Parts: sequence; C-alpha cells; structure tokens
Amino acid sequence: MLHIAVEREGQPRKELRFAKDVVVVGREPEHDLQLNFEDGASRQHARLSHERGQHFVEDLGSRNGTKVNGKRIAAKTPIKAGDEVEVGKVKIYLVGEAGAAGSRGTARVQPRTDDDPTVQRTVKQAPKPAKAAAPEPAPKARPAPEPARPAPKAPRPAPEPEAGLPDSSIRVNLRQPEPEPAAAAPEPEGKPTGPVNDENEACRSQIDPLARRWRDLGKPEGLLLHGPLLKRGLTWAASDRKLRPRPSELHREFIYASRGDRRHRIRDLGLRAGALTVALVGGNVAAHVLHDDLVLKDAAAGREAGAGQCTPDNPAVQRANLLAQKAAEQTDLELAILAGTRAVSAADGPCARQSDAERALRIALSRQRSRVIGRGNAPIRHADVARDERDVVTVDDTGAVILYDRTGATQPKTLPSSSGAGKVAALGPEGRWLAVGTGKGTVDLWDLQQRTAPKLTKQLESHRDPVTAITFSEDGRFFATGDRRGNVTVWDMRGTDAGAKLGELRQHTGAIEQLVFRDGGSRLYSFGGKTAVATDLQDGRKKGKQLSLAIGGDATAFAVNGEGDEVVVGDSIGQVVRWRVRTLARAQQDALASHTGAVVDLAFLPGARAVLSLGTDKQLIVTELDQMMREGSEPLRVGLRGLQSEPKALAADPTGRRIAVAAQDHKIYVWDAAQRHTSAQPVVVFDEHVDTIESVLPSYDGNSLLSASADGTLRLWPLQNADAGGALAVLSDHRGPITGLGLSSDGGRMASLGQDKALRAWRLDNRGTPRRILERTFEQAPQALAVSLDGLWAAVGVERQLLVYSLSGGEREPKPIERAQHDDLISHVAFSPDNRWLVSADFSGAINTWSMKDNGPEDSPARNVALGRSVTALAVAPNSPYFAVAAADNRVTLWPMTGNGGEQQVVQHEKSVLSLTFSGGGDYLVSTSDDARAILRTVDKGKTAELPERSAVAHDSRVRAAAFSPDKRWLATGSDDGVINMTDLKKTTERSKPLKGHETAITALFFEPGSELLVSASADKSLRLWLVDDLDRGGEVRSIPLTGHAGPVSAMRVDGSGRLLVSGGADGALRVWPLKHDLLIALACRTVGRDFSDDEWSTLYPGEPVEPLCDGK
Repeated sequence: MLHIAVEREGQPRKELRFAKDVVVVGREPEHDLQLNFEDGASRQHARLSHERGQHFVEDLGSRNGTKVNGKRIAAKTPIKAGDEVEVGKVKIYLVGEAGAAGSRGTARVQPRTDDDPTVQRTVKQAPKPAKAAAPEPAPKARPAPEPARPAPKAPRPAPEPEAGLPDSSIRVNLRQPEPEPAAAAPEPEGKPTGPVNDENEACRSQIDPLARRWRDLGKPEGLLLHGPLLKRGLTWAASDRKLRPRPSELHREFIYASRGDRRHRIRDLGLRAGALTVALVGGNVAAHVLHDDLVLKDAAAGREAGAGQCTPDNPAVQRANLLAQKAAEQTDLELAILAGTRAVSAADGPCARQSDAERALRIALSRQRSRVIGRGNAPIRHADVARDERDVVTVDDTGAVILYDRTGATQPKTLPSSSGAGKVAALGPEGRWLAVGTGKGTVDLWDLQQRTAPKLTKQLESHRDPVTAITFSEDGRFFATGDRRGNVTVWDMRGTDAGAKLGELRQHTGAIEQLVFRDGGSRLYSFGGKTAVATDLQDGRKKGKQLSLAIGGDATAFAVNGEGDEVVVGDSIGQVVRWRVRTLARAQQDALASHTGAVVDLAFLPGARAVLSLGTDKQLIVTELDQMMREGSEPLRVGLRGLQSEPKALAADPTGRRIAVAAQDHKIYVWDAAQRHTSAQPVVVFDEHVDTIESVLPSYDGNSLLSASADGTLRLWPLQNADAGGALAVLSDHRGPITGLGLSSDGGRMASLGQDKALRAWRLDNRGTPRRILERTFEQAPQALAVSLDGLWAAVGVERQLLVYSLSGGEREPKPIERAQHDDLISHVAFSPDNRWLVSADFSGAINTWSMKDNGPEDSPARNVALGRSVTALAVAPNSPYFAVAAADNRVTLWPMTGNGGEQQVVQHEKSVLSLTFSGGGDYLVSTSDDARAILRTVDKGKTAELPERSAVAHDSRVRAAAFSPDKRWLATGSDDGVINMTDLKKTTERSKPLKGHETAITALFFEPGSELLVSASADKSLRLWLVDDLDRGGEVRSIPLTGHAGPVSAMRVDGSGRLLVSGGADGALRVWPLKHDLLIALACRTVGRDFSDDEWSTLYPGEPVEPLCDGK
C-alpha cells in the first residue's frame, strides 16, 4: 500500500491511500494519479512503488524530469517519509505511519468518493445497495421525465476479504471537477444536432446519474441496470441516430454492461473462490499461479457447468451463429467485418466462445489488408504524419483540417480556422507543432502538447497568395512556407516567440510544390514553377547566392538525399539529372536515367546508393550510383515492372526495404528493394481504395504505409508483411528470424531477439499498440532472452556476458548492467516468476543464479553449478527457490537457487531434452524430448516423484512444446507432426486426446488464464485457438486459425490476463493479436473506421432496432 500527500498549486493538500504497490503518475486517463498539462506533467511521467519494505520513485522519460528534494533523478531512487517528489508543478510527499506529511502543518484530507468528483474509488468488497436516483428537473418546454426506477435490490453480501489482500484501490484525478450535466449532454463537436426526443431526454435524466455513480465507484456489478429501466436504456441506445440527446460513451458502456451476464458469472466465481488469479508468462517458464484450495475446484466446476449449458440449441448460441452466418455471406469486406463484430457482441456471456461468431470475425479481419485511420466526407488532398507516428493531419477538398490519432486512442479533431480554408499542413519533428497554410495566405500555428485540446497560438501573415507548401527543419528550429506566386518565407521556432518571421526568398515564378531543409536548417531546397533551387541559410536568412538546379526541360520532380549533398531533378521530357552540391559554388551535375515520358516522381533509396525514378511511361527505374554497366560507362540501371496504370506518387521506406507506387487505377504497387536485381515484379498490390490516391507516406520504422485518397479515407497498410491477418500490430523491425521473445505479465513490456543480432523492446498500451523503447545491435548474435514478469528487466546473453536492461526508465539509450562470470557462450536465461531470481546458463554447462535487487542483479552469483555438459533446457519453479535444467546427457535435474544442496535427478530421457515447463502451482514438471515423449513428474519442496498412471505422454515424433492449464486439469504437448495431445490429469485412466489442425511442427503452447483456450504456434506459419471445453462434449475440437506470418512461427507468449498474445516468426515479424473479445471488437472498429449506415443496417437486419457497435464512428 502507498500513502502519499499531494500538493497542487491553488488547491489544498490531499492525503491519498492506494491499495497497491505501484502508482503511475502522468496525464493519460488510465494512470493512477492523473495530472494536467498545465501541471507540467508528461503523458507518462513517474512511477512510485513499494518493494520489499522500501519506497522508490523513478522517472518514466518525462520531458521536464522528476525531482527528489530539489534534485533531478536519473534512475530509480529510494525515498522516505517526508521527502518531496516534484512532478512538474505538483509536489508529492511520502506519508509515514505517523503522518509525516502532517508535520508540515497541512491538515490531513482523506479522499472522498461520493461528493468529490476528482477521486474515483474501486471497491473490491460487495457494494452497498444503490439509492433510488431522483430524476433531474425537466426543461421548461418539455414534459417532465418519468419517475426514477425503484432502488435495485441489495446484492448478496460478499465474503470478508482474504487476509493480506487490499479491500480497495483508488484512482485519483487531479483535474478540475467535472460539472454535472444539464438535461441533455452536449453533442460531439462537428456533428449536426437533430430534434430532441422527449423519451430520450427522460431516459437520459434517469440513467446519467446512475451511470456516473457506477463509474465513480469503480463500476461495481451491484449498480448495473435491470428490469424496465434496462429495457428503456437499450431502446434509447438503439433509437434513431438523428434524435437527441444521444447516449454518451459512458451511457453506452453502462447500458451494455448491464445487458451482458458475463460479469455476473465472473462475480459468482470470484465470490466462491475468494482468491486472486494471476497468470505468469516469461523467459523459459509458463506458469499460472492460483490459490489452489479456493479457486481450482470451484472455478473448474463453474466453468464446466457453464459450458454444459452452451449447447448448439442454446438461444444465445443460436442467435450468435445466425449473425455469424450473415457475416460469412458478405462479399464486401467492411460489411463482413461489421457483421462479424455484431455477432461477437451478441455472443457476449458464458457462451461467448461457443458460437461461430469469433471465427467469422477473425476470418473477415484476415481478409482486410488495410486499417482505416480516418474517414472523411470529402476527398483528401494532402496528408502528413508526425515522426512519433501517432498524429496524422489531413486537408480535404473543402479545406477542412483534421487531426487523427493513428492508434485510435482519441477521436479525430477538426481544427477550426478564421483565416480561410486549409490548403496544406505539416507536423513538427517533436510532435508539438502543427502549421497549416490557408487559401488566404495565412499560416495557422497550432500547439499540440495537450493532445485532447489543440491550441491555436498564432496566425502568421506573410503571404498574399494561397500557401502551397510547408516543411519543418529536422531539429524543429525553423519552418518554411511557400505560396502560389513562388515566394518562400522562413520562420523561427526557437524560444518563446515561436513563429517569428526571419526572411523571404523570391527565386521561383510559379507555385511552390515542395520544400526540404537539410544540414540542421542551414540549407533549404525549394521546388516549384518548373525549377528547383538550393539556398544556403544563416540563422534562417539567405546567405550568399542561390543555385538554380537547371535541367534540359521543365522540372517536374525532385528529391534530396538524407545528407543534403545530392539532389536529383526530373523534367518534362524524361531526363533525370543528379546534382552534387556539397557547396553551392562548386556544384556538379551528371545524367542518371531517361524515360520516354515526363518524370512523375523521384526518391533516394535509403541504405543504398541508388535513385528511384518514376515516369508517365509506367517505368520505375533504379539507378545504382556506385555500380556501372561496365568499367568507365554509365551507372547500372534496373527496371521494375508490373505497373498496370499511369503512376501518381512514389515512396521508399526509410529502412530501404520496400518501394511503393500509387497509380491512377487506385492501387498501390509494392516492390522488395532487396530483390530488385533478381525479381522485377511487385511483391504485393494493395487495392482497397476506390478513388485516386493523392499521397503515400511510409512510417519512419518502415513497418507501415499511410495512404490518403480522394475517396475520403486514410488507410494504414502493413508494408513489410502483406497480410495484416487480424493482428493489433505487425512489427517488422528485425531483418531475419525471431530467435527470442519475452512479454511481461501485464502485457505492457515486450522484447525480442533476432538473427540480425538485434535486441528490441517495446511498451504496449491497453489497446495493444506498441512503442519502441530500446534497440541494440551486437557484433555477435545473442542466444538467449528473458523478460521479468513485472516488466522491469530484460536479460540477454551476448557471447560470455549477461546484459540486463531496465525497461522501466525513461532513458532513450539505457546502459545495461553487465555480469561476466561465464567462460563460454550463454545459451539460456530465465527470471523466476516472483522476479527475485535470474538464472543464466552457458554451453559449457555452467549455471549461475543471481539474486535480483531493486537496482538489478547482485554483483556476484548466489550459486554456480558446473554440469560439465551443455545445457539444452532451463526452467525456474514458480513458487519455490528451485530451477530445473536439462543437459546434453539427456538428464533432467533439479537444483536449489542457493546453498550447497546437491542436484536431484528428475528423469533420464533417451534423446535430447527440448523443453522444461512447470505447472502454475509448481507441483508438476514436464520435460519434452527428441525421443517423442513428454515425461511428467510431481514436485514438492524440491523433491520429485513419478506418477504411476501418468508418467509419460507418447507421440510419434519429437516433442518440442508443453503447457499446463491454469486449473491443473490439462497437460498439452505438441510434436513435430503437428499433433497436440491433451492429457486429462484428473482422469488418469483416460487416454490422451489428439488435436489435429496444424500441418507441421508445434513450436509453442500456452493456455489463457481462464483455461478456455489453448493457443498453439506452428512451423506451418499459423497459430490456432483451440476451444478446450469441446473436449468434454466429445467429437471434434473446434479451432480458429490465426494467419499472416510468412514463415514458421518460432516464438509465442500470452499475457497474464489473457487479453493478448504475441508471436514471432522466421519472417522477422512480431504480431500482437487480440484474445479478449473487447480487444477484438475494438480492432474490428479501428479496421473499418466506421459503423453501419442506416441503409446497410436495414438491409442486413430488417425490422431490428439499430445497435451502435463502434463508439465515435
């Protein structure tokens, strides 16, 4: 538990108690202590924690830093009662048992839940019965609302909390209290208001206070709607969208949470069990820790009882199956996804996974390659993306400027302007500034630091004609604008006076089309009016003479390399010329290529000395600058074929792996740059746009491509892997097979190793959207990786060194903790599930155990074991200080972490041992082997014993993977022939049941925490979700395939809550998949970017009331 005092300028000090050991401070709504932008807080600012009797604070990469007693901290720092922690302008004090903060003369203020809207409390014991909510006064011109429903019946009392478990947790919001609404909630900005419906108004007046109380008290089940009021709420949610007021996002969540009975089932299980279930996944161990005496029997029985009711004749299953069939019948991809989404939504409840709804939706998602980031009402003419790749800005035909969040975390925002319709826009490199050029020549400068409320700071006036081009310098210190007359203005973005005019350039005679800064803003390239010009700048002002980059015909395209010392220009008669401009006074030019029609676009291929030229002759030519046709002749040229229509735009991804061309046939053609000398055809053609594609923008990491079209859509495409496959995210940063993968228990940290000798780590938000936080490339390929289950550490074995990286700090380039006690290459690393131990093993058979402290592993190992033979498998017990190891002699042994205790032989295999896995409670250990067997042993206090009836599971080929279900009923083992054997540990006389669906070797197995799903990964390039409950019904066990990998799936992890899984493949791709239905539905809505239209709904579901599926779409 954490007890702190918070002091904010202009507000009284408040003392707050958190029933948890970690509190995150920042601006994001999901943080425990949420601050404002005005407080000087970053989105994710700092973390307070209580570990092993001591308190700590650490900065999470904030812009302004975190201070302790006036000193800025650079690492995890211990604090004591009375210490002052500064987070921006807010001061936080650790309060001791005696109330240390009170010694400063501030009265203690306890957080409230009923009358203080800035504090939200989540109560884990049974809530008190809700009082009847009085209706709000009706507006004068409308009938009075109906009387409020009677108070709901008191929920049955919950048992007393288990000893040691907190009875509540608190979320604090330090923003100004949200005012209670008037009779009708304000409509979202930009949406037309319709006629007010009296029934909707009356329903809202009753439901709104109940929904707010439900939210403020932590959304307890006892306050959900039921009876007639629930029916009225559902009618309101499904009413005509033109009638006002419409239900807000909170209202819809409250109504649909009341409709579903899944929460009641989970609550009942929780009341019977009275214990907390935690799933642990990490390193080389798959473990599920439960309170066996309270959870396992009741939870399993409850789940089996619920499954028994989910037969094909169950009305809920029948309804969901009919909707799933409707989805499968749709030939339009977007309609198929929306119909599948409705089917999954309708299936919510105990039988959610027993219908065909999830399968129908996942199949529909696998067919859609793009994700619709934005959908407007007018053709998009211009787009730009921020370097952090989250913000995207578009300008459409009407002049509307719309700011999109690529992750979908916030709704699109239309930016108003009093200075004319927008023409062009550009985002600054740090994501703070947005410059918009208008038709009147004004430049609107927006501050985006507060993402939810962009602020128009200045309207800059210099141009007399419409602004046609804008760009920022690489460091953000300057930006330049160009207009239709050919004038260019340079602006200062340094200091507090952002937007000061520095100078004007007047070399062009026609509209400026493109502007490019290079060399830290000391050179500006401009293109327009059929000419390209280079200008040296000093402090944003012209320095010396400008250079006209002339060419034989009228210039039609130009491009600048990353260093800024080479420029290519193309003209109307098809010539491509290169200018070498280290200095403008000594610039040189030479001819590169020739087209039979005008040059449409040009680009340099990153990572290669090559130029791409695109012409109206439908030719895409690659000119190799450092390769000659023969000695002393012209540069080598390669023509890429397959373009079926006249081209419009060209893009090369920043990693140099893909070349994309948008054509007039509304398609995007993609070539593999690495195969340009061996294969001239596109590797994929994207064809989901229905009108002209105006621009294509590759992401800075090269993983995706953004396209803006006259059809009004902004689409995101997987650039390196053609099939999105229904994944939340596809990461293709590695340049070779994935060899290691780690995931924290909360799903918030992920790390990967590749044959490209690279280590990478990401943060994952609650939507499964990744953000890279670490990248390292080594001289030799690392052999082992593990991520601690708390997500704080990643350990990697690089040659003979053990490197441990912190994943919790805000450093962009964190330095590893080095331990060098191995004499041979490290082959295995694993953290213990309680995060207290780290174990490393090398090819000589040496094993070191390291005690993990708050600042990393201790300097020396707690124990060193010398096996004398190379280690082939390693696992750490989940609830006792032991580890199991298999060596090249095919023996499995068990060792204590510390002391001089000797080994205990567990089992002797006939051939090499491939994996070791403990059960969640640590009472089983299974070893899989090349000898086609999985051998099972019981474990008790470091001693193992054979199970006479279940000593081994036999396969027909080598067994690579094994997993225990969290309820301890099932052992799953997978072999090279693609067969998974399901062994019932409770029914020792029954034979194992085979699951067949994969074509080749099973490489990984995991159960989700509820034991409903088994997830398998295979070398056949797919994963599968197996419905475990089908084993009790007899017949075929259904499975849902997850496809998209272009090579064998080599690694897989499932997070502790079963919300998502991550897979890595030989194709170098990492894929984040949704497991829970809420994530799956959110993915579907983000993929299509819209909801059903009224016509689509009435055609598919005639006579049925409209049900909103996708919030804000």
